[in-house]
Amino acid sequence: MRTTIQMFGLCVSSLLLLIGSASSQFTVDEMLVNGPTDQRINIVFLAEGYTESELSAFGNDAQAALDHFLSVEPLSNYENYFNAYRINVISNESGTDHPGTAVDCPPGEPVSYADTYFNSSFDGWDIHRLLTIPPHPFDWNAANGEGKVYDVLANHFPEYDIVALIVNSEEYGGSGGAIAIFSVHELSAEIAVHELGHSFAQLGDEYGGDNSAFNDPDNEPNTTKETIRELIKWNPWISPSTPIPTPETSAFRTVVGLFEGAHYCDTGWYRPKYECKMRYLGVEFCEVCQETWIVEIYAILDPILSYEPQQAYMTIEDGQSISFSVDVLRPNRHLLDKVWRLDGGTISSATGTSHRLNGSDLAGGVHTLSVEVTDPTDKVRNDPSGLLQSMRVWTVEKHEEPDILLSETGYDFGYVHCGASETWMLTISNTGNIDLEVTDISSDEPDFTPDPTFLTVPPGNSQDVTVTFTPSQVGHMSGALTVTSNDLDEPAVNISLSGTGSAATASLPRYCVPPGETAVVSIIVDNETWIDTPPHSAFIDLSFDDDLLDVVSVERSSRTAAMSIFEWDVPESGHLALNIADESDNTIATGTGSIAEINFAVSQEAPYGESTLLQFLGADMTDLQGQAFPVMLQDGSISFGDMVKGDANTDCAVDIVDALMSVNIFLQITYPTSQQSWAADCNGPTGVCDGDGMVDILDTLKIVNMILGLDACP
Repeated sequence: MRTTIQMFGLCVSSLLLLIGSASSQFTVDEMLVNGPTDQRINIVFLAEGYTESELSAFGNDAQAALDHFLSVEPLSNYENYFNAYRINVISNESGTDHPGTAVDCPPGEPVSYADTYFNSSFDGWDIHRLLTIPPHPFDWNAANGEGKVYDVLANHFPEYDIVALIVNSEEYGGSGGAIAIFSVHELSAEIAVHELGHSFAQLGDEYGGDNSAFNDPDNEPNTTKETIRELIKWNPWISPSTPIPTPETSAFRTVVGLFEGAHYCDTGWYRPKYECKMRYLGVEFCEVCQETWIVEIYAILDPILSYEPQQAYMTIEDGQSISFSVDVLRPNRHLLDKVWRLDGGTISSATGTSHRLNGSDLAGGVHTLSVEVTDPTDKVRNDPSGLLQSMRVWTVEKHEEPDILLSETGYDFGYVHCGASETWMLTISNTGNIDLEVTDISSDEPDFTPDPTFLTVPPGNSQDVTVTFTPSQVGHMSGALTVTSNDLDEPAVNISLSGTGSAATASLPRYCVPPGETAVVSIIVDNETWIDTPPHSAFIDLSFDDDLLDVVSVERSSRTAAMSIFEWDVPESGHLALNIADESDNTIATGTGSIAEINFAVSQEAPYGESTLLQFLGADMTDLQGQAFPVMLQDGSISFGDMVKGDANTDCAVDIVDALMSVNIFLQITYPTSQQSWAADCNGPTGVCDGDGMVDILDTLKIVNMILGLDACP
């Protein structure tokens, strides 16, 4: 099929136009295409001695030569490695020159000449079958022969690897060298393979002669003058039991040895095997010549055709994966071996042409991923340059760094009474691959304090930091908690903090609710400290034992405008939250100096046991914009006796702690709480309880017994 081919960005058809009208003498036909020209060995057949009307015969002759070439071992297994093309070169006359000057010309051989494009001729160097083009004895000007070949190739197919000139003559003949030349004799296909062995594989002739070439350099892969076994080029193929030199007897005709007679010399030069295509037509190439063919193929072609990614260096992170792949050559009867290695160790699960690398499977640092592709053919034993192997190497770096991750980016503590504290837990995680060194955790607002202030978090771990809010004043406050670490991407991370300080109610006493009884508590809310903007709601916090106390009812009576209590809430165990607002859910009272009174009943469910503590912790009010104001809990009362006699520490229980505390009170080390003056219950000087006028240990014992209810005051 006539077609155009791509080369150097120009197609042949376009290139022909650029050359000019003379280029109509040359056309290029595809014969075999297995891949891009830069990834295959390109054989180019040129016509010599074919007139325009004979070009179809040239096509047949070239195809026959190609078919036979690719049927010979080892080439039949590597057919996929080759492309083939023919260039139709038109000669003015058919045939070639027969000067008849060689001493070995057959008797009666007619002398003839033909006007051909490459000026080919038999009889060169006095050898009738030697078919050559200039420079030769009949025309030493290379421009008239080889020069023309290279000009045609340069203009029409510069990507050639093997050049074969087919001469339109049925006379037996040919020659090797950089350009293989052969006729269309009935043995021409065999001649072609033999001559290509010279021109491509650099093989030498293995037949003998008159020893005129004895002193030639020993540089052919299949001939040698060496007779020391260890120094023979093809020694890996010679069995230790094979004698050197090797006798030409039937016992050794099928083995590789050292047979005398090669390189045009009957003696002193040696060949690898008794029979080989470089000595006789119609037989196979010997093992050494087959090996040479394969090695020469790989001297041109890399076993790896392409690979991905193209870049040699890349980075990878946890959770990321990268796919690596190679496209390789494929012999007909076996596959190339693929070995993947990571940091020098074989990846046993990777045997194909691709491998996916996962960042999560890698430790931090620089890693090397490689794939080695090898032709495992048993036809090659000697490959000192490693041409049958190819390797691609990628450098993959996983940065050794920590990666900080915080559980929150901000937190609002809400309302916290001044002097009280509220805590929040911040979790710091390290998703990196080395230790996260947190060198400082600090706040720009002293009311927010972290603990600890420095720590180390190993990879994949987390640690908690306790942040405490202790408001020092009433009102809203905000700040930033800064976490400084060795995370290069985020060396300092800020967490926004906020909270509102509210007034504490330290002036109100604690109350004790006796077992099984119900108490009515009255509390007065006074807004006399508010200014012009009334608050939106009030929040009163009571602390109690939720296992014993129960809210029975809620009442309210107001000294001002209508007020409603609209919601009870239990935000956490042991607390009672009371929200109050006016009937329009706007304000508690209008103006300044307004007072509201709230009454509610609580009862202790247990009919026995000790009195239960009921304490007001504080209250907050907020305006419509969320601004906090202190609440004055002006007064509070309970309908029965507030204190339990002997309860020195006001925990609603009389025990040894009260006795010890009372001793301190009695000795005036500390002073009693409000409404408790134990000395006042005794007659006589302060601290004298036994009436002897002296303060001593007896008074201490007396007061203990008194507190515990074992004795009465004298």
